[in-house]
Amino acid sequence: MAKVGESNQMWIVDARADGKNTGNWHWTTKNLWRWCESRCKELFSEMIVNEEHQLKVYAVDTCKGDMSLMNRKGKVIHLYDWNMKLKWKGTWTENDGAETKVEGFVVVNDITDDETPVVKINTSKNTAAAKALVKEMQKVKPMILSSIDTILTEMKGKQEGLTFQAEKPPAPSAGTRSDSPVTSASASKASTSVASSSTTTTKKSRGKKNFTQSVKFGISPGEMYETFADQNRVSGFTGSPAKVGKAVGEDYSILGGVVTGKMLEVTPRSKLAWTWRHESWDPETFSQVTVTFKAEGGKALVIVNQTGIPEDDFQRTRDGWEQFFWKRINGLFGWPYNVVV
Repeated sequence: MAKVGESNQMWIVDARADGKNTGNWHWTTKNLWRWCESRCKELFSEMIVNEEHQLKVYAVDTCKGDMSLMNRKGKVIHLYDWNMKLKWKGTWTENDGAETKVEGFVVVNDITDDETPVVKINTSKNTAAAKALVKEMQKVKPMILSSIDTILTEMKGKQEGLTFQAEKPPAPSAGTRSDSPVTSASASKASTSVASSSTTTTKKSRGKKNFTQSVKFGISPGEMYETFADQNRVSGFTGSPAKVGKAVGEDYSILGGVVTGKMLEVTPRSKLAWTWRHESWDPETFSQVTVTFKAEGGKALVIVNQTGIPEDDFQRTRDGWEQFFWKRINGLFGWPYNVVV
């Protein structure tokens, strides 16, 4: 049980006489279901699978479940469990020009933290055209899983106000006595502690790191360039709205605005560069990304150089390249890859 008056960080209750949930330390829950439901409708309202057959997921039929963040003694727990039924449609054209329109559902079950989502595609028709379109629709599975990953990543950015915020006890008014007299030794110790903490925080906020990564894809450099430069492709493999400017100074945005910036260089089939800011960074903090595309051994060598990454977000940013770029490009287009450096 929380103990009033103790200063141990396990019992952060000094600021309240009753020792209750000070600064959201013991428990807090944030319901994100309405946000999740809305995000699903955005991501799954226009998911193009095959333009030739006008094949796409075009609406959310049902979306049921729950999503929440829970803080328990300073530890944030992510809870989610939902199912979806999406609508799809397409048109099959026979050799004689006759068209057959087919509709159906994509059922997505078991979207939980301990299961791999199950994606099933069906239609009420049992014709050759319907079977052909259902087979083609299998390509939507990695796109759906990618969009689900996007939602879960964005979910983790909703933690503001959930974790512990220390509350300062009110300063004693003039003429009042403190129950615990402050000695010069304890005051000196406290001062040293505060100064040390302040110095550490300052260094952390100012620290920046860079990294370079080289990746080989079993496709031509020109094709890889288009995959980065075509915002429809970027939207496809990230599973969320994207903007990729075609000229210097135009907007860059991925993951529905989680990462934003401006184009710095656009050299067709060769190089792209842009500024990069994650929404959790300070407003004035920007990193710079340069991606170069070269041919090597009949494959595309993609070299990513990112500079000016805040030190406390370096690992997440670096890992994100494989999670949100390499793996998803491989999953959507089927191009094999390997990280060289």
